[in-house]
Amino acid sequence: MSNLLIKERLVMFFCWVSSLFFLSIGLYAFSYSVSSFSMLIMCTGFSLTLFSAGLTPKLFFMPLSLTLKKVQSPILFKTETQQLITLIGMLMAGVGVAIKLLP
Repeated sequence: MSNLLIKERLVMFFCWVSSLFFLSIGLYAFSYSVSSFSMLIMCTGFSLTLFSAGLTPKLFFMPLSLTLKKVQSPILFKTETQQLITLIGMLMAGVGVAIKLLP
């Protein structure tokens, strides 16, 4: 993490703060019965996806052609762990949307 540039640290910080913000919104709304369980699942999934995006801040500053060719290693975990967090987050958000759309 010490080899990151200032702009990469700012992106990481922004992603992680946004992740905590969405998670806190989901927990607050669920605990005070303002929203349903599907909203909590959506907020948690989106929060995990943002947290995972913050693990690879160098990805935000690379050209798109290089991002598809070159795998960036995350700053805290192994690549497989970061991809698993992203997949779980996207699946949770998708399940939350599906529950919300069903009557």
